[in-house]
Amino acid sequence: MKQLIFDCDGVLVDTEIVAAEIMVDLLRAHGVLMDIPSYIEQFTGKTFTEIMDSLQISFREDRETIAKRTERSIYAQLKAVPGMRDLLIKQTLPVAIVSNSATWQVKKAIEFLHLEKRIGSNFFSADRVSRPKPFPDVYLKAAESNAVEPSLCLVIEDSISGATAALRAGMQVIGFCG
Repeated sequence: MKQLIFDCDGVLVDTEIVAAEIMVDLLRAHGVLMDIPSYIEQFTGKTFTEIMDSLQISFREDRETIAKRTERSIYAQLKAVPGMRDLLIKQTLPVAIVSNSATWQVKKAIEFLHLEKRIGSNFFSADRVSRPKPFPDVYLKAAESNAVEPSLCLVIEDSISGATAALRAGMQVIGFCG
């Protein structure tokens, strides 16, 4: 292996449960009854737009406003996944972070974990590619930016969508169940 690539949400920072709680409440307010385990099973790793499209929900206010408010609520409650920061710091291989989240969210997570020096600009988010996970674009961008063959990258991922993207990129994947 020549590079380790970590997913962000659910691997480095624990946003998945917080996001599920916030989204289940939002969905309930719009007539969609769903419990947290069902939400996690169906929607972990998917973008806000993908979730709203699949549920065919229409809102009184525009989606972008709702998505930004929801994302701010999630990222105001960040928690570190125990042990992952230390693991990332101790690695001697080059490390990248890849996420289906927006650039500002990944930056917020990096700052929260005090990883700015370790990561630098070596992070890649869904808004920096034309197609988010489960497409391989964001993983391929991480490999290309570091001049590493995809087959020499090892990915740590917690979602089916992310693992699918990494496998489609030709990378090896460790499924993380934090």
